[in-house]
Amino acid sequence: MKSTIFKLAILFIATLCFVSCQIQEPQTPPDYTKTGRIMFSFSDRNICFYSNLFDKLLRMNTYIQAADSDKQNVEDSYFESFKIRSKDNKTWYLINSGDTIYTINSDNKPFSSIGSRFSIKRMYCNPIIFENTGNNQWNIKTKNINLQDSIIATELNFNCTSDSIPKSFESADFNITGNTKFIVNQYNNQITFSCSITKSFKHLKNSSFCNFNIGACTLMAYNNSTLEEGSTQAEFEKLATDMQKIKIIYNNRTQTYTVGYSYNYSYNFDTNYDYYNFRY
Repeated sequence: MKSTIFKLAILFIATLCFVSCQIQEPQTPPDYTKTGRIMFSFSDRNICFYSNLFDKLLRMNTYIQAADSDKQNVEDSYFESFKIRSKDNKTWYLINSGDTIYTINSDNKPFSSIGSRFSIKRMYCNPIIFENTGNNQWNIKTKNINLQDSIIATELNFNCTSDSIPKSFESADFNITGNTKFIVNQYNNQITFSCSITKSFKHLKNSSFCNFNIGACTLMAYNNSTLEEGSTQAEFEKLATDMQKIKIIYNNRTQTYTVGYSYNYSYNFDTNYDYYNFRY
């Protein structure tokens, strides 16, 4: 009898411990702002696309302005993945494995001079023009440019805050301002994104073309298939480690994410279109 009572007591205590552990187990809160952070990821990637093109133009200007005796060293240092070819010293081709990946046209003026206009065309895309507007600033204005599956309308300004003429985007400090709008088609959905930079995207030298230190923006997304829409605000800063802290405000909810940063185009966010129902 005593043995039975003892066993029942142990079983009762074990049950209490089990229930207690179950109750104390932390629960993962709902990610109410996930749609907002996906919106930010797509818009940030779009700006990274332009900063990458701008980086290629600055590097090409460095190559063009180099003395003939130094051109091979510049090509090896600034275009590790490409071979540079030209027929007339005005149109330049960046070639990888036999394919022309980029075509760059200069106007016979240094890219660092006021009024100079360089265009760059990526494979399968239409050319985009960057213009020097003075004081180490360049801008880009595009409208109805078909870039793969996106139709882009963009006005961005790249302001170099370093003292010297930049040899590449990565070698100087830049502030990026402006706005961009684009349409993405995927998974039978057509989403229109717009991004308005409210706090300059700040790039610090010795960082990749897609690594911004601080910035903020207002974002809109419209699902052309379901006629639903959403808006969000995003603010980010780079932490001491190779991480990024991003504050997202979506549907009057605020959440902060700390994420790893990918060298190639933006943050490691899930960009599954299933989240674009805008109903959170």
